[in-house]
Amino acid sequence: MSARGPNKHMPPIGLAGIVVEPTPDLLRLQQKIIDAVIPFTVKRGTPAAFMSTENGRDIQKALILYVANFVRIGSGEKFNPHVTIGVATIPYLKKMLAEPFEAFTFSRELRFTNLALLVPLARNWRLWR
Repeated sequence: MSARGPNKHMPPIGLAGIVVEPTPDLLRLQQKIIDAVIPFTVKRGTPAAFMSTENGRDIQKALILYVANFVRIGSGEKFNPHVTIGVATIPYLKKMLAEPFEAFTFSRELRFTNLALLVPLARNWRLWR
């Protein structure tokens, strides 16, 4: 897989990321994951469905809506695979995006940390292993 540059999606909270070039294999994997979790999804979740490190204070309404609508707004041709690298002010992110970025290739052997914070099924994580 290859990284093609900083993530150009800058929501109001100022997330920065490195965009990963979607490949047919990655899109097939995404669809397999969607197919596997569909039986466990609900139309509208609450903060209680998310893994929280701050008794729910870290679970924003925008995150709940994003997860609830992800298949429609962020899968298939709309998929924007990326690695989040941090949080910054919008002016800083705009400056970062203006700088050159040299694309690079990396292994599919990635290790994810804190993924459970974004997976509403985190309490049943052992089912995914």
